[in-house]
Amino acid sequence: MAYAKSAPRKGDLISAAEAAARLGISTSTLQNWIKKGVVKPYYVGPKPLVRFDADDVNKLKRRWARAAERSAVRDPRSRPRQRPNLPAPGSRLTAPRSSLRHITDRLG
Repeated sequence: MAYAKSAPRKGDLISAAEAAARLGISTSTLQNWIKKGVVKPYYVGPKPLVRFDADDVNKLKRRWARAAERSAVRDPRSRPRQRPNLPAPGSRLTAPRSSLRHITDRLG
């Protein structure tokens, strides 16, 4: 467990539950982000409580919102990807009746 060298003022720290609520994620996702280094935690008190800088959380939220806006904007010249014309899963591959008619006519 790494302790931050300089924690912000006590009034600027928020709990993990509040940080997760502000970001619109679960606390387990927030814990994963701590492990990946996405967000920086501060450990406060003799029994280390995890706290987050409110400004860092707000900056992360704004950055995340901008990234979502950019990904939603599409180039009008780009076409949607064409899906191959494949039969539905579980259906049998059969030839059209018209191509089988000449075979059945010969057989009688």
